[in-house]
Amino acid sequence: MFDVHYKLAPVGRFVSRLMKRSKTPDYGDRAVFGVPLAVCQQRHGQPLPLCVLYAMRRLRRVAADAVGVFRKSGVRSRVTALRQQLEADPGQFRRRP
Repeated sequence: MFDVHYKLAPVGRFVSRLMKRSKTPDYGDRAVFGVPLAVCQQRHGQPLPLCVLYAMRRLRRVAADAVGVFRKSGVRSRVTALRQQLEADPGQFRRRP
């Protein structure tokens, strides 16, 4: 009478597209960069990553007396090295004075 495959084919494509969209991203290999703030809060119970909180505390203490703190860009190699260190251990810079 009628072809069943003809009617089910569009539904099958729709479901497969829907399943592709609903995959949750895996942030297991990332600690700071590229991780949504909601995930950071779930992991650590803080609204921001720990290294950002420590940097903000340091800026509050030091920035009032410093001139031109944000004036100069960082060297790419140093920024990359710092990023890798923070990904390895986000809380490591809290021990610095």
